[in-house]
Amino acid sequence: MDHFWQDLRHGLRTMRAHPGFTAVAVLTIALGIAANTAIFSAVNALLLRPLPVRDVDRLVFGMALREGTDPFGTSMLDYASYREQARSFANVGLATRRQFALIGADEPQHLNGAAVTASYLATLGVEPELGRLFTAEEDQPGGPPLVLISHALWEQRFGGSRSALGRSILLDGQPHTIVGVLPAGFDIPYTAETWVPMQTAFDSLSLNERAATAHELVARLRPGVTLERADAEMKSLARTLEQQYPHVRRGWTYGLVPLRRELLDLHPQAARDDEQVSLRTHRQRAARVRVRVRHGRFATFIQFHHFAAVVLRQQQTAVIGADDAVAVVAGLLPEERPLLARSDHP
Repeated sequence: MDHFWQDLRHGLRTMRAHPGFTAVAVLTIALGIAANTAIFSAVNALLLRPLPVRDVDRLVFGMALREGTDPFGTSMLDYASYREQARSFANVGLATRRQFALIGADEPQHLNGAAVTASYLATLGVEPELGRLFTAEEDQPGGPPLVLISHALWEQRFGGSRSALGRSILLDGQPHTIVGVLPAGFDIPYTAETWVPMQTAFDSLSLNERAATAHELVARLRPGVTLERADAEMKSLARTLEQQYPHVRRGWTYGLVPLRRELLDLHPQAARDDEQVSLRTHRQRAARVRVRVRHGRFATFIQFHHFAAVVLRQQQTAVIGADDAVAVVAGLLPEERPLLARSDHP
């Protein structure tokens, strides 16, 4: 025991005598602990404790691709076309991110939320913990002002009481009736705490409004349909849209990625189909890989700096990181992991 105290005093004297070295050492250890904690949290949240949705591996996320590479949201033109014509999907839904001010007895509370089609939550296969989801009839223009709330908001505002069902809350000054509480851990899209029906007549909107890429599409693949087959069908339908609406659709295509990967904000494959992409352009676009980890209302961001997501045209090889941890967190398929390699900082 005496040796321990002697070593401790010696160490403290050394640290006091070299404050610069001590600061660097402490910072390095702190960063290492933080990185390991964040990576484990990502694996735990997305692999060990999956989202409360049905058959997540059959769910895909759609994105419009400008010039075949730059990912954007989905337009209502896309949604209407794919909902009616796509044979690869069993279900498809649309969401628009919203911000709400919840007005009550306390100070107004700003909430992340979404306006969703009735098919959006049904496509995800989420089951409410309390109450019910929206019906197709309620998701019509002029429908009743309803709201679904998150498990966290339910506990925070109502103490987890079943009496919350049927009660009215003020969102942006408008009363909305609570019809359901979604399960703990569900916050799609993007840390949503409230969901309201979209109640939009797409055909009544102007062409520019329908062409705006301001929405998020999720779809459930039919049994036996692969991601590659569904993606090819979407690109074919996108070419038809381009011919029908050349003024707003010229140069646009469409792509699908697994929903699990979208939740991680990792799109290394977004430009693989475009052989004209330059190495310099992709290095500029992706100087780091960002991973979003969902925890109820919160989102933790892990930054993998200096790892450029690039496409090497000559080798058709995606370079998305330098650590197998990225592959684990991203949920890459085994055949995709050999694509991981180090890349120089741009």
